[in-house]
Amino acid sequence: MVGVFTRPESNTLRKSQRKSIYIWVIPALLLCLLTILVAEALQKEQPFAKHLPPDSVHYMPLVEAETFESGCVALQPGDFGDEHSSKSWQEMLVVLGGQGEVIIGGEEKLPIQAGDAVYIPRQTIHQLHCTGETALQYVYVAAKTSP
Repeated sequence: MVGVFTRPESNTLRKSQRKSIYIWVIPALLLCLLTILVAEALQKEQPFAKHLPPDSVHYMPLVEAETFESGCVALQPGDFGDEHSSKSWQEMLVVLGGQGEVIIGGEEKLPIQAGDAVYIPRQTIHQLHCTGETALQYVYVAAKTSP
């Protein structure tokens, strides 16, 4: 009978029993794994609210979704963020506190301060620098676009 296991006389499973394992057990395990992954994905899709960290916390991810991500960053006076390319991402920065500059392509400097919103197009090399006497705190939202 398929699916019913009996203890064979030897320590090895008969070929038909091994086949039963592949036919029933492995798909069941895969279904369980898929169920867990779907449940986690659905949980991430629920609305939520997060309290932003104090400006002493360097980085806190806020959302990591399929088509965008967001985080809160604080740079202390004189600090630089990592220079990076936005690649196929468009970025929006909302400056919450402090003063600084966005350095575009290692040359152009765009001054920013609390209350500013900054747009960074895809394929743009950029870096942030805190130029003020207090921390530069901002929230970024990066949206994935087609290459």
